[in-house]
Amino acid sequence: NRKTDCTTSFLNPWPKNSVNTPQVVKVGLRFSSLRTSHIWSTRLNPAKYGFWKRNPMVFQLSVEQVMISRWRTWLPRDCRWAGSGTAIIWTQENPMHFEVLVEDQSGKKALEIIIPKIIGTGNSFIIHSYKGIGRIPKNLRRYRNPSSRHLLEHLPKLLRGYGVTFSKYPKDYPATVIVVCDLDDKCKKKFLEELDEILNSCDPKPQTCFCLAIEESEAWLLGDTPAIKQAYPKAKDTVLNRYVNDSICGTWELLADAVFPGGHTALTGKGWFAVGTEKSTWAGKICPHMKIDSNKSPSFIHFRDQLVRLAGV
Repeated sequence: NRKTDCTTSFLNPWPKNSVNTPQVVKVGLRFSSLRTSHIWSTRLNPAKYGFWKRNPMVFQLSVEQVMISRWRTWLPRDCRWAGSGTAIIWTQENPMHFEVLVEDQSGKKALEIIIPKIIGTGNSFIIHSYKGIGRIPKNLRRYRNPSSRHLLEHLPKLLRGYGVTFSKYPKDYPATVIVVCDLDDKCKKKFLEELDEILNSCDPKPQTCFCLAIEESEAWLLGDTPAIKQAYPKAKDTVLNRYVNDSICGTWELLADAVFPGGHTALTGKGWFAVGTEKSTWAGKICPHMKIDSNKSPSFIHFRDQLVRLAGV
């Protein structure tokens, strides 16, 4: 939603002065002359690109409804002054739909909590998780192992499919793909070039944004130390304080050393299934406390800002 403040005057027309009134949105009115606040429903004329026009407003006291003059002019006939003040108008663009691809279940758990905090309720999203990141196939048109559940091995086919699907969507239903995966020990520049090569091979090409967690998705949790402390009050400050945001240092191991009894050594000894389960537990406990505007992870900030830009929030 977008907020528009405009100072205007309000009139009380007779019912016969009603005009064509398209879609209804809410408007909050604060009358400086009357020193009262009210909320009415309002009808606004849609403009191009999904925005709404800022028009002169009049309201009908008998039904408490704000109405807009279609031609941006006052309806002078049979009107009298009712008051003046500031109109706070919340407007809605066309909602964005996000198809989010993430490499594992713990990432999905985290994003299910984080994304609504970023894009709000006016937009929609679906998260698809995979069983690891895998490798980009050398031949982008062939698949060595169709039964694999690794993200990168399926990415060429997925993006081509989204390109075809999105091209059939109506213009007032924009959609985008968000690919979230760990950088691990890869070269960031080279990896992004490889991902762009996959996208550029698609025709039609879907709107796509690649977001890398550096080094791993746990870096986004470590970017909000207060959230970790709220979820795990006994987390070791000495471990958390030595972490440098988005450093290549064994991220999940460091978080385990801070919050898991016995640290990453004890957790690894339980097997990789236990590691994956614990990572999902961290996401479920820490993410509800995360403040998206104060996270210190540069890769999280990039992810957040891309969603904000695309969602128009």
